[in-house]
Order: sequence, then structure tokens, then C-alpha cells
Amino acid sequence: MRESFVFHEDYICDLPADYKADFIRYTVEYGLYGQKPKIADGTLEMALWAKIARRIDAEKERYQAISA
Repeated sequence: MRESFVFHEDYICDLPADYKADFIRYTVEYGLYGQKPKIADGTLEMALWAKIARRIDAEKERYQAISA
């Protein structure tokens, strides 16, 4: 479990209001606890989520490299 991560406004800025709360929750749960959201493969939501997850993962790897 991590204590923190960077939440970028661009994760949700272009989402319709109906999706923002879900994606905020997905992002926080993944960024802090590594919990992947239950989103169906092949959907636009999964495509968007994959972009967010890749960025969180890349930043985590950079942080770990700097910390080592």
C-alpha cells in the first residue's frame, strides 16, 4: 500500500459529470491500494482507464527508481 500518489486533473477533466466520481474512485483505489476497477474489456471506459493506469504505473516506477 502506498501512502500517496499524484492525481492529475487531466485524468477526469474531459469526462462527462456522470463518470467523474467513478473514475476518481477508480484512480484513488488503484493509486493507493493497487485495486483494479471492474470495467468490462473492450469498452471505451476500459480504454480510458488503461491510459490512467499506465501513467500511475510509470510514475510509481520513476519514484521507486529515484528512491533506490
